[in-house]
Amino acid sequence: MARFWSMTGIEPSFTHSIASIYILCFTLLAANSFKILRFRFQYSEFSDKYFLYFFYDAKQPYFGGIYHILASIFAIIILLFLILLPTLYLLLYRFKWFHKLLDCLHLRKQLLISLGDVFTGPYKNGTENTFDYRFFAGFYLLLRILIFFCQFLVFFMWPGSSFFIASILQCCLVLLLALMVLIFRPFQRNIHNFCETLVLVFVAILFTYYIFVNLKYDLLEFTENLFFDGSVLILSFN
Repeated sequence: MARFWSMTGIEPSFTHSIASIYILCFTLLAANSFKILRFRFQYSEFSDKYFLYFFYDAKQPYFGGIYHILASIFAIIILLFLILLPTLYLLLYRFKWFHKLLDCLHLRKQLLISLGDVFTGPYKNGTENTFDYRFFAGFYLLLRILIFFCQFLVFFMWPGSSFFIASILQCCLVLLLALMVLIFRPFQRNIHNFCETLVLVFVAILFTYYIFVNLKYDLLEFTENLFFDGSVLILSFN
């Protein structure tokens, strides 16, 4: 068994388990948080004004009612502390000034350092005449957030063609990431670079396949399913 873990490069430790749980929960936490914060404008003929309502309940005013306020605050906290801050942490982890900042803020805890090492471990760290690509760990999470955000942004800017635009943008982001991995080869092992590129191309093909095969379904529901399923794939293999 020890030889198997050594060949795969996976270390079965408590810190690695925490990192794996976080990666698996990242998708669901981000998806549910964005859904809770999703809104739409609804026109009122009585007052001749537009009002904000919760997207999935036309009778629920946006941030109106104690339950939606509490749920929205919880979603914002989740996005801030479990999504945005860890992403920035991994993006800035390679810089020495960032570690000094953590020291000044008394946040340089051993568990935090260990988690950073786990997430950035597979990437080239600047030794052996290589560039430091450890920021790619945070780049994946940042791309994950952008894929979520672009669907909601496009929905409000171009509602008539939001399905096609959002799907094309998501597919382009995935292909861009595949091209970056193929060119820069950020992983220490070439087999990881090859597999990463292969799976990213597969996800892009999956996006395209879903677009052309499932056009007969409800576009809004299908876009959300495509958006969620594809995002799960993007993050789950990382």
